[in-house]
Amino acid sequence: MNDRSRAVERLTALWALSEAGLGGFLHAVKTPFAGAILSSVAVMIICLIADYADRKPWAILKAVTIVLIIKMTVSPYSPATACFALFFQAAAGAVLFSVISHFRTASLLLGVLSLVECAVQKILFLTVLYGNSLWESINVFFGYLGRQFGFAPVDSNFSPSAWLIVLYVLIYAVTGVCAGLLGGSLPRVMAEAMKSASPMAVTNAAADGQASWRGKPRRPAVKGKALRYGVLALFIVATLSFLAPAMNGAARGITVVLRTVLVLLVWYFVVAPLLVKGVRRRLKHKEAGYGHDIRNALDLFPHLKTHARELWAHAEGKKGLAWAWRFLVAMIVFALVVEGLPERRAGLVSVSVQELGKTEPSA
Repeated sequence: MNDRSRAVERLTALWALSEAGLGGFLHAVKTPFAGAILSSVAVMIICLIADYADRKPWAILKAVTIVLIIKMTVSPYSPATACFALFFQAAAGAVLFSVISHFRTASLLLGVLSLVECAVQKILFLTVLYGNSLWESINVFFGYLGRQFGFAPVDSNFSPSAWLIVLYVLIYAVTGVCAGLLGGSLPRVMAEAMKSASPMAVTNAAADGQASWRGKPRRPAVKGKALRYGVLALFIVATLSFLAPAMNGAARGITVVLRTVLVLLVWYFVVAPLLVKGVRRRLKHKEAGYGHDIRNALDLFPHLKTHARELWAHAEGKKGLAWAWRFLVAMIVFALVVEGLPERRAGLVSVSVQELGKTEPSA
């Protein structure tokens, strides 16, 4: 295996760790815009994979297949929407880097498309869940606030909910621009960082990290999600019932509750399981061919996790965007230069779902 192929393999492992480990951590600590953070990291890693790979589209699609196999096994309760967003990012990267020769332009477009898709997906889900009543209740609520504070009457063409949607998508788009610009600059940054980097041997400390990855996959926090959906449904009911009686708000509020319960039941017990089952079936065909790549990624997991803990411990409270950028660069450098991992020959290693299921990131 040449150095560029090994670099792509190591970056794929880092991407899988981000999805399986960082994703669980961000959701566990209830980080705002967790999806935007994960998508931004994915965009930057895809950019680096495209820079190192000779056959960019093939390398990106192979990488996302391996990441999905690990993600769906390590975190079997991952929502279908997260898998779709992940595949969309990779597919967009494969297309952009194959048709656009200018690397930074392709990176920028990838960042914007990936993050905007993430925002639009959330808005569409809320619309399917609550219907237009959600946006109508927001309009009614802001209209009520305007009258209470003596603002000018809201123009009939003015829609607070539409502006809220535009603002939300704009936040994600700006985040995508930042992720794309950083992804486009990563090859230059890594070239400078690698000049002073020296090979690092794996340590026994990583073996301790391996043990913490053992355990049963965790179910998603259903109670927390149900509470959030319930609070939003209560807001719609209260707003339409008390602030818009002329719109037959009480009856519409009850309809919203029934609709929400029905949609959630259908989604979580029918649609989502079928989608996940379909994804698993498709990935199963790829699993045997990518067995050695998956095993190599899993071999790197505990060492990446141990190094991340060491970086976090030495942060000494210096958190922020600049620190997060240095943290990401340090993790990439470590993934590329670490040595002493067991070498596995392609075609000789097969990884079963049961074996993969033994590793699970601690949030």
